[in-house]
This record gives sequence, C-alpha cells and structure tokens, in this order.
Amino acid sequence: MSKKNPLDTNQIVTLLHLALIERVSNVPQLLQQVLEEELWQERIISETGEIVRFEYFVDFIQTPPPAGLGTDFDTLWRLSDHDPLLLDLLDRAVQREPGAPEKNPRIDNYQKNVDDIHSYEQPERPSGTSKQAGLRQLRRKNPELHAKVLAGELTVNAAMVQAGLRTKQVTVFVDPHRAATKLKKTFKQEDFIELVALLMSALPEQKEMVAEKFQQVLDEEQLNNIKKFLASL
Repeated sequence: MSKKNPLDTNQIVTLLHLALIERVSNVPQLLQQVLEEELWQERIISETGEIVRFEYFVDFIQTPPPAGLGTDFDTLWRLSDHDPLLLDLLDRAVQREPGAPEKNPRIDNYQKNVDDIHSYEQPERPSGTSKQAGLRQLRRKNPELHAKVLAGELTVNAAMVQAGLRTKQVTVFVDPHRAATKLKKTFKQEDFIELVALLMSALPEQKEMVAEKFQQVLDEEQLNNIKKFLASL
C-alpha cells in the first residue's frame, strides 16, 4: 500500500477518473502514478469518510465511482498504447500473483477463454501477438530485451523476434510481381529458392504451366537448385 495520506490518494484517483471522462492528455501520467504507488489498493473517500480496499486491480477498474474508476481494461490499455513502461505496469497490475486465491468471480469472468488473438476481456491471460502477451513473455523469459522495450530502444515485436519468441512477419501486396520483389528482399537466397520450389510443388496439376513460367524468369542455375530441392522432398 502507498505511504501517501489516504485522502491525498483519493484526490489522485478522482483526478484520474475525471481525466478518463474528459479524455484529457494527463491520463497516462495519473495512471502511472496510481500503478507505481499502488494507490488503487486502499484509500478514504473524502466525501463520505468511507475506507475502500481492493485486492484485485480489475475490481478497482470496474467498480463505479467514487470507489473505483468505472471503466474497463480495454480503455486503459488503449490510452497507454504509446508507452511500453505504462503497458508493463498495467499488465503487472492485472496479472494474478503466485499464491493468490484461486477463485475471484470478477477475474474468473476474464479467464473463460484464451483466443489465438488477444482479447481485452481477458487481461490476465493475453495470447497471440498482442503487446501484452509479448511484454509478459519478455519479462519472464528475456529480462534484458524486456528492459530495452521499456527504455524505448526496441518495439515489443522486434524484441520478441530477437528473443526467438516470435517469427518475423512481412506483409505483401496481392500482386505476383510486387509480392515476389518483397519476398526476395526479405528471404535469404536459399530460403527464397526453397519458397519458390514449395509453391511449385503445391501445384502438381499445373506442373507444365509452372515449368514454362519458371523457364521464362529463372536462369539455369536457379532451375537446377529448384530441381535438387524437389528431388529431396
């Protein structure tokens, strides 16, 4: 719990709630203070003198004011998207700590399913290619790259690729010539040749047409390399 005066804590949380309503620019700064100092855990509501306590950050997020923020994880995540440090603080806050109670209705509602692509309705168990999933994996498996992400030296995706936790992806145009140019720049020569051979082998019923096209665009050495690869399949 924060060492701040509970009444001071309530003022900061109230400011965060108002900033969320008005969508002002200081939301990330206030949210970071609330997370770093754990101001969400306990405070005194100045209007009533009531002491409010939260064991789980997701409860604090969803509970209506004045006790909670009356918002959702999706909103907080989107407003923090530009700041890896703040995203990491958010993820740490919603992640259940080892040894925590197994049952909490609010958290269990978040954990019904884990999809291939991350859902903001399940902040404790991100998956797929989300930033939250990447930050959590890096924090656990590669602290050095995780620190570089928080310092702004790497993006989450670049760090995941560098750590061997995610395969590098490229986007290509739905146009043969432009796609080929992009892939040729991306792949090493031997990998590009393998890709071409695999595409060729995937069309056995059009092998004569494919072979004719290959002879039009490839030189003899490239054709021989493809033949060798196909023979090894």
